[in-house]
Amino acid sequence: MIPALGALEGKTIAIVAMGGSSASYVAHASSNGGRHGVADFVIAINAMGGVILHDLLIAMDDLRVQEERVRAAEAGETAPAPALTGTMQFLKTYDRPWLTSRAWDKYPAAQEMPMQEIFEDLQTAYMNNTVAWALAWAICQKPAVIQIWGADFSYADRHGAEAGRGCVEYLCGIAHARDITIQVPAETSLMDANVPDEYKPYGYDSEDISIEWGDKVTVTRTPRETIPTGVQMAERYRRK
Repeated sequence: MIPALGALEGKTIAIVAMGGSSASYVAHASSNGGRHGVADFVIAINAMGGVILHDLLIAMDDLRVQEERVRAAEAGETAPAPALTGTMQFLKTYDRPWLTSRAWDKYPAAQEMPMQEIFEDLQTAYMNNTVAWALAWAICQKPAVIQIWGADFSYADRHGAEAGRGCVEYLCGIAHARDITIQVPAETSLMDANVPDEYKPYGYDSEDISIEWGDKVTVTRTPRETIPTGVQMAERYRRK
């Protein structure tokens, strides 16, 4: 059964989406004795439910609308969508309780996201992608730790980016304010985890900044012997 909100209080919840850094979850789990060596409860996003062992599948796109998208793609009205087609075929045969936006009869195991309860708890309705909904649901469980894998949204070698990163990071801020630890892999662009330390925090390009976290935060500032050239800075800004 799907846990009621609050039932996972104090636990570690892992959210695994389909971005490149999901490979880090697989590697981490395989080197820690499996998924329970990583988290107490694992949420799979969309097609990732057919890839990894998990406790809950969340796929928030309206299923009837997704069926129409598949029809349009197969009819040649839109570009081919093999990933979407495969995901919809997978969901039609998925027989464990899972969460979505609207539980259509064709998907008897689907249950509806507890939208009103989540809005009341978080005091926001800003959830513009499935990972954001999974994160909102997880926050309402009152866990100690939330891990987010495969929610990359953007990559340094691509001109485009998937919408939704800002929403997920906003919800991470709500989690942080509730003393929930957020953990992400070093490879993800989420919260700039993959940005070299020398570029963080912004504005200190002529110094090395070292931060020791604790009850009291200790910041050490060390001037650099050389500063970036104008050409180097132009290239850095271009890649953002």
